[in-house]
Amino acid sequence: MRHRKKIAKLNITSSHRRALMANLVRGLLEHEKITTTLAKAKLSGRMAEKMITLAKKGGLHAQRQAVAFLQDKKLVSKLFKEIGPRFTNRAGGYTRIYKIGLRKGDAASMAILELVGETFKDEDVVPEKPGAEKKGKKAQAITPEVSDKEQSAPVGDAEPDVSEESIEDTPSVETPLEDTADEAIEGDAIEENADDVTDKKEESANSAEDNEKNIPEGNS
Repeated sequence: MRHRKKIAKLNITSSHRRALMANLVRGLLEHEKITTTLAKAKLSGRMAEKMITLAKKGGLHAQRQAVAFLQDKKLVSKLFKEIGPRFTNRAGGYTRIYKIGLRKGDAASMAILELVGETFKDEDVVPEKPGAEKKGKKAQAITPEVSDKEQSAPVGDAEPDVSEESIEDTPSVETPLEDTADEAIEGDAIEENADDVTDKKEESANSAEDNEKNIPEGNS
């Protein structure tokens, strides 16, 4: 039975896995932040916390254990002098993991593994595709903003307010001089025609009266 054997195999041999974990932990302790796959980040973070626990204990035996795993004396010196004292008042949880999306090519889940206290930058996050939205979500309708004046305005046959500024801003329509001259000429012609008609009527009436006077009385 495989009780208490939940360590990730990573599809590699034990010697390869040990060398890989030592390499990742060295990079984490040196730069205090690394980017790798999510599975490797979880496994290497566990080993890094064991190294920090050895640094908090101190002593020659703990240093030899750290050197046996990391294979770097300078890095072990930094671990025991700088990194270990930083977490003296912290009981575990020296690392944290940020998921940053999928890797291009094989779509592997990527993550950032860093020591607690290191600032996280948004530049490390892989931007998502613009069309990668969940299905079934309806687009929210964009409602236009209504001002207080429009809300308070009465609804119905209310007459629009015409201010003096709006009247001044309206352009004045000027009739051309040629049109006004033509209209004046037409008006004068109409008046002359009316005078001619009245004169002709008066002449006809006068001629009728003269004819009646010239008729002899015997014939009547």
